[in-house]
This record gives sequence, C-alpha cells and structure tokens, in this order.
Amino acid sequence: MFRGFRLAPHAEGEPRPSAGSASVSESAASPRGKRSWYRVLPLRLSLVVAFALAGEAAWGADFVRFEIVSDPGDGWYAVDETIEVRAVFDSAVQASTAPATTLSLTIGDMQRTASIVGDNQGTTIEFHYQVQEDDNDTDGIEIVAGAFQGGDFSDTADGTIVSVSGAALPRQDNHRVDGVRQEVTAVKLVNAPRSGTYIRGDNIDVAVEFDGRVHVSAERPHLRLSIGSRPRDARFISGDRTDTLLFRYRVQDDDLDEDGITVEPGALQDGTITDPVGNTVLRTLVDLDPAGRLVNAVSQRVLSVLLTTDPGSDNTYGIDDFIEVEVEFDDVVRVSGAPELVLSLGPNGGTRPGPQSQRADYVSGDETDTLLFR
Repeated sequence: MFRGFRLAPHAEGEPRPSAGSASVSESAASPRGKRSWYRVLPLRLSLVVAFALAGEAAWGADFVRFEIVSDPGDGWYAVDETIEVRAVFDSAVQASTAPATTLSLTIGDMQRTASIVGDNQGTTIEFHYQVQEDDNDTDGIEIVAGAFQGGDFSDTADGTIVSVSGAALPRQDNHRVDGVRQEVTAVKLVNAPRSGTYIRGDNIDVAVEFDGRVHVSAERPHLRLSIGSRPRDARFISGDRTDTLLFRYRVQDDDLDEDGITVEPGALQDGTITDPVGNTVLRTLVDLDPAGRLVNAVSQRVLSVLLTTDPGSDNTYGIDDFIEVEVEFDDVVRVSGAPELVLSLGPNGGTRPGPQSQRADYVSGDETDTLLFR
C-alpha cells in the first residue's frame, strides 16, 4: 500500500529554487537555529520524477487472500480432523501474540476459533482448528469479514498496523464438516422362539439399529448378551454400510435365563464402526426389545417312568390292549418331531425266548413336564 512522500531537505548552501521551476516554502527553525528549505515539485512533473526528486515513497503490507490448505478427502471433515487455513499477505507481517491473534471460522451456524500454528511472521500465517463433536456444516466453511480476533498484524518493515477488517472467504462447498456421530436407536430380537423360550441349538438374532448408515471394519465387533448370570457373545453376521447390524448367538448346553435376555449399555464391543465420513459411532445401547425372552438349554432329568394302563387281574396285556407309559421330567420339556419310547417285552408265549423290543409312539405332553407314549 502506498502511504505518501517523505520530503527531502536541501543541503545547506544550496541555492533556493526559482519560483518558475518550483514552489518554495520555508520550514520552522531547526533545532540548531538554522532554516531548512524544502522543494515541493510543480504539479506538471510526472509521478516518477516526483519520487526521484521529492523524496522516498512509503509502502506497507496488504492482505491478499485466505487459502484452505487441508484436504478432507471426500469433501467432509470428521471429528478430530484438522482444518488448516492460511492468511496470505503481499509482504512480510508479524501477528501479535499478546493478545494472540486468532481466526474465527463459520461452521454451519457456529463460530469456531482457529489458532496460529508455526511461525507467527512471514507472508503466510497458518491457522488450525480441530473439528469437535457436533460440529456440522453441510454448505461449506466460510470466513466472514472481521474474522481475525484478539491481536493484530504489523508490517515487519516499519511496524505499521496492517488493515485486515475486510478479509473474507466465501463458502467452500468442497470443505464441509460432519462432526455428528451416529448413535444406536434400537436393539431388537428379530427371531421369536416357540413358547417364548430359546432351547439348545436355537439361534438368537439381535439387530442393532443406528440413525444412519455405518461401516464395519475388517476386525468385526461382537454383541455381548446377558443370559442369566453368564455373558454370551453374539457374532457379527451382516449389515455393513447399512443402518442395521445383525448379530447371532446359538444357544448352548446349560444356557439358562428365567428372567429374560438383556444387553448392557456397553455390550457392543471390539472392532471399529464408523459413519460415512469416518466418525466412530456412539455405542451406548438402549434396552432390548422385546424384553422377557427366556432361555433354557439345561438338560432335563427323568424323574419317573410309569405304566398308566391296567393289564387286568392277571397283570397281563393281551392282544389289542394298549400299553401306555408316562415319562416324568424335572422341568417342562418341548417336543419336536415324533419321539418314540422303546419297550423291552418278555418271552412271547414261551415260543420266543429272551426279551423283545417294541416301540411306543409319542402321544402328548409337549411343553409340560410329562410325556405320554402308547
């Protein structure tokens, strides 16, 4: 910036210029009591001649532009990523440190403060801001006039203050911010067991739903279920790059939960789960839905086996008589398929020595503690 002229005095004894070639003025007395004469150039002289004859021109630093030099890759900054901005001047300046000179960035509807990183003097001064959780700007970062805060900039050559009040940068749509982490909205049991109880060999499938799409790393997460007093890990099955992750656990012998399966808030463990811009998701879980699903894979013990049909006074079953047998267990059992009960019968009329095996068919008793065979 051009700041003006410094008038050059005549050397002592030099003849005063004629009025025809220049205007003449007399200064106030010098400290030594002598008078000094100054030349003021006639208006008809060119500016170049004026510089040469009338004195020295004074120039100062000017602000040139802002540059965002960080690369967000896909155009979005995630939590903990750094936004790097350079302020460029046409000659060297120095930013004050007491108070510190900072730069206010417009991120969405919020103002965020970027601080100087590295050297505080030169033709470029660099400012950094680290994206915080919940920062969000879908239109692009902007720097409005008056964004420099705190201290100021001075010209390193003569110390004059540099005007930066109008320094600005319009919205940059290739520099957007998404600091909003995805979070869990629901945890659901997606397959219902018969009669509300999972037994040995059943799959327990649990869907963990987020409020947006998520990405699962090569190191898969797992979901820890509380089955009775025992933790059980459900493995990741599917859902990468969707808003729902599916986990599965297969019920094993001796698993027992008489109150209902639950998940703790921190049950989503290991692996890396991120949103599309790279933010790690919030893993705090909500209550399992529906509640009260039971597990019983404890092997039941047979308490008794009873013949329930009367063979008559001779204690002998004849032709076409039914032999019915009740098998009692120590807890409720569930029947699948068509079980049979093998009966060992004695010699047949004495014509066949040794026991014979006959099969009694299942009749009833599913989901009770007693099964009937005939």
